[in-house]
Amino acid sequence: PPPPVYTLMNEELSWHDANAACLAKGLQLASVQSAAENDLLVTASAGNQVWIGGTDAFSEGTWVWSPSNTPLSYTNWHSGNPDNRDGHQDCLMLNYGNPGEWDDRYCTGERKYICESRA
Repeated sequence: PPPPVYTLMNEELSWHDANAACLAKGLQLASVQSAAENDLLVTASAGNQVWIGGTDAFSEGTWVWSPSNTPLSYTNWHSGNPDNRDGHQDCLMLNYGNPGEWDDRYCTGERKYICESRA
């Protein structure tokens, strides 16, 4: 299949609002199936810390992509993460520590986000 098309959205929203905003456009928050796709995401993010579509809000420690609820097959967590600090870090942010590395964050934080379309 062709690679996904990733689009940076410049409004800053909570993860849940970003998820809904992508879906409203007929897209979804970005998911990542490979290192190559993660590299594409780094380019698309333009240096911003951004929401992508991973969450473990439904089952702590079980990370899935929204809205498909498929488990993460590829991951690129920053060292020591996910750490679920204070018991409430349930949403996936790109570009933590180093470009392309992931962190679990509080879902209520407002940041830019990346929607994807897959052919």
